[in-house]
Amino acid sequence: MNCELTIIGNDKSAFEMADVATAAGKQTLVVLPEARHSAWMTAQALRHIVTNLMVDATFARRQLMKSLATPKLLKRMVMRALTEQTYLAIDRLDAIGACVIPGEARFVSSRELSISTGINCGQRSVVSDNIVIATGVRHTATHRPLGLMPFHRPESLFEGQTLPRTLTIVGGNEPGAGLAALFSMFGVQTRLLTQDSESNMVELAEDAGVEVITLATNFEDLADELVKPASLDVVDFRREVGFTDHLNLPCIGVETDENGRLWCNSSLETWTTGVFGIGEVVGFSSEPPASSFRQASRILNRITHRIPRPNFLRSPAAIHRTAGY
Repeated sequence: MNCELTIIGNDKSAFEMADVATAAGKQTLVVLPEARHSAWMTAQALRHIVTNLMVDATFARRQLMKSLATPKLLKRMVMRALTEQTYLAIDRLDAIGACVIPGEARFVSSRELSISTGINCGQRSVVSDNIVIATGVRHTATHRPLGLMPFHRPESLFEGQTLPRTLTIVGGNEPGAGLAALFSMFGVQTRLLTQDSESNMVELAEDAGVEVITLATNFEDLADELVKPASLDVVDFRREVGFTDHLNLPCIGVETDENGRLWCNSSLETWTTGVFGIGEVVGFSSEPPASSFRQASRILNRITHRIPRPNFLRSPAAIHRTAGY
């Protein structure tokens, strides 16, 4: 399969890039990884669950929810909401004329991707003139010095037979606030330590009964001080990791920083020509941070005005594939 532009990811920026590219008439393919790997889609799923639970949150209903809640039940709710978000994303992309393949992409070369599709356990090969990485970030625990008790990882909340009686969530932006709101709705005494007090999701968490503590400065040290009591269950969301490990970036000469995020120039192009980063997966760019729409426009401008490479600079195998033999 050949196309002009391939977008890998399900971050908010991936959909902005698809909107801009299809509006410009570019033949666009979007490879959607599993939704659970996307902090943005996870936040959308949690917002959907909590909003629906709060529609008729009478005292009697909340008591019933508290008595029936288990980690397994909450996990099923989150996974179902993520599946719904995936279907909504596919419908949206179909509506704007983008081709969609749900699966995990891996670079074979700077122009070729191998895509593993879970639906039929198959492999598909895609050759693309330009590739945009929009895989976003995942939130996980920070590395703690040797000798200090490590905090729980977010996944641990969905293990075991019963919900914790108390819960402290440290950081995590919207996914952290959404998770705090979800557990609070099911009777867990929850508090959230955050730097972002302006987020709509934080307001939703407060409405759900979460105690929100805003630490505007010196977040790392103050957060450690506030979660010292051993009686509290603490889940750490502070570390943001780019979801890039599975992409096989070293084979195309692209290196990431220590958190798996991309280094890009002012056009958001990586060290490899034709491979771009957009959204939260970009760890550094020589231009100041911009909105996803402006980033997408900058990438499209670079693609449109790049001088095509002559055929003698391409490998015989690439020429053979492009010719359709």
